Amino acid sequence: MKKMKKACFLCSTPYHVIVASAITISENLKSDVYIIDPPIGGNVYERLNDCNVFNKVVRVKNYIKSPNNSVFNSLSMYIEVLDKYLKVERIMGDLFSDSQYDALYVYHREQNIVRMICMYLVKHNSNIDLYYYEDGIGSYYNSVIFRDYTLTQLFEYIYCGKKISLKDFSIKLFYPELYTLGFKNDKPIQNSESIKQINKIDGFDTVLSGLFSKKDNNKILEKIIFLDTVREEEFDNKGMEVFGEISELLVKKYHNDMIIKYHPRDIRCNLKEKNFSNDGIPFEYYCNYNDLNSKLIISSFSTAAFTPKILYGQEPYVVFLFNILGKGMIDGADREVLYNYLKNIYSNKEKVRAPETIDDLMDIINSFMENYVK
Repeated sequence: MKKMKKACFLCSTPYHVIVASAITISENLKSDVYIIDPPIGGNVYERLNDCNVFNKVVRVKNYIKSPNNSVFNSLSMYIEVLDKYLKVERIMGDLFSDSQYDALYVYHREQNIVRMICMYLVKHNSNIDLYYYEDGIGSYYNSVIFRDYTLTQLFEYIYCGKKISLKDFSIKLFYPELYTLGFKNDKPIQNSESIKQINKIDGFDTVLSGLFSKKDNNKILEKIIFLDTVREEEFDNKGMEVFGEISELLVKKYHNDMIIKYHPRDIRCNLKEKNFSNDGIPFEYYCNYNDLNSKLIISSFSTAAFTPKILYGQEPYVVFLFNILGKGMIDGADREVLYNYLKNIYSNKEKVRAPETIDDLMDIINSFMENYVK
């Protein structure tokens, strides 16, 4: 009988937990999950032990701050990192004292606590398989996912006897075709592997309902889903002004046919308009319980807009606002490339649009409403 592969998953968001669960179940792994603080939303951590997906659930304190633009604070942070790296054997030894793994699955390796765990497990098992697993749409253009600093590279070399190169990792994605279509950058991860789509994993409904227990109806009855965002994180002042104008216009004209999905970190919950319960439950959860093929999703450029297709194989109409918002958007990700790639993997490419003006946007929505077929 083939030995069950033992895996270690590092997670810090509900989305990470969903993906880790999908990989564990579909590949029949014996997995432990380590939740990096701060605690993930939606009471997911408290329910993990009862879902019978993971062998062990451990919370890990993330005691290393991230640097900011201040020279003094950056220096202070690096001194703190230096102190922790000098103690990595003791700190990680306490955490993994009784654990040996065949594979390690990480998300954003830039976090020092994630890097320290990589270092420790690689040192104690040079044959461990390393995976970067899907962490939203950013996983499909890895030039912004991994950043290596001289200090951390030096400690990896001293502690492990080698620098942990990106070439040591494979990447696990729901839609590896999207990754391999090719961005104009050098991708050091050459080995991409697929994750089974959630709707094709037997029994995954039970896992989702256990992780995100909801007593109210999970069905989306409205025709339009508006994905709001944490505006100060995504836009400059001009961008917030234009996005606010669009939001008010949509709410005013389509309030009977539209539901708002706030970002899980958005604390606004006092609007009168219909909205999803703002309880940290990710959009991916709702996608599992609805046929979205005839719905219209409106988004500035949210990862959630890609979710129905990438995780579930569904093709809702999607309208992105990034052309209208233009330079008002802070993030410099190559949206045009990603937009074209999403269109490329759609069967009906006309269902993915990115209008240039607000008038164009309203024309698209009006046409959708007039021709809506449930």
